[in-house]
Parts: sequence; C-alpha cells; structure tokens
Amino acid sequence: MTPKNIIGLNASIPIFSSGLRKSRVGQAKINLYMINNTRELMDQQISLQERQARFNLNNLLEQYETQKRNVEISKEVFESMKLKFDQGIISSLELTSANSNYMSAEGAFTNVLFQLLDAELTLRKIKGKL
Repeated sequence: MTPKNIIGLNASIPIFSSGLRKSRVGQAKINLYMINNTRELMDQQISLQERQARFNLNNLLEQYETQKRNVEISKEVFESMKLKFDQGIISSLELTSANSNYMSAEGAFTNVLFQLLDAELTLRKIKGKL
C-alpha cells in the first residue's frame, strides 16, 4: 500500500557535461575573432579602393585640363590654317590635316571627360553617397 502524502521530485543536475559548453564557448570566440578580422579586412579594402579612386580622379582631372588646352590650341591652329587657306597660302591638304588634328583633340577631350565622370561616380559609390 502506498501512503497518501507522498510527494515526488525528480531533479537532473549535470555533473559532467563532457566539455560541450566549453567547446561551444571556444567556437563562439573563434567565430567572433573571424568576424572581427573579416570586418577589419573589409575596412582596409574599402579604404584602399577609396584612395585608388581619388588618385584616378586627380589623374583624370590633370588629363582633362591638358586635353582642354590641347583642344584650344588645335582650334587656334585650325583657324589660322583656314585663314591661310582662304588667302591661298596653303593647300587644302594642310587645312584637312589641321582639321583632322582638331577633331582628334576634340575626341580625346570627350573621352577624358567621360572617364572623369566615371571616376567621380566610382568615388561616390565607394563613399556611399550615390
């Protein structure tokens, strides 16, 4: 016969967890270390990309100014050659050559202008301002 006032209690207390908790904590520390290293590497890569984009932009600004001046000079030469042609001093071949040089300078200027705009856009993307 069983007594009417018996209370049952069942408790489970781990005495030995076989290092599972310690292993999980160690793995979490390793994961955190890897995440921090990855973040630092990404920060360095973004910084490097920004420096490279700034360098490219500055270089293209110099090329832009050079090509702009080249167009101005080529136009002056062409205008001078046109006057000489109108006066009969030079041949049409020389005028055509001066015109060709002027058009080449215009093309190079336009090309540098597009590259400059692309470099500025790239820098804005890297900085997150786009």
